[in-house]
Amino acid sequence: MTDQERARVGTPTWTEADDQRLRSLAQSGMTSREIAGEIGRSISTVQYRAKKLGLSLKQVMVRRRL
Repeated sequence: MTDQERARVGTPTWTEADDQRLRSLAQSGMTSREIAGEIGRSISTVQYRAKKLGLSLKQVMVRRRL
């Protein structure tokens, strides 16, 4: 199945400009959550696209209270 076949109605496709912005934000050290908020996409979508582009996203460890 191709990326286009997976795309759903109403889901914006990634443009070269979107990919470049993701690269830039990732290189600046932003987390996937921060990037998602900045570009208006879900965290999982940002993580998937970053992985597809071979980008490493900053991960923040969060301590949970028990």
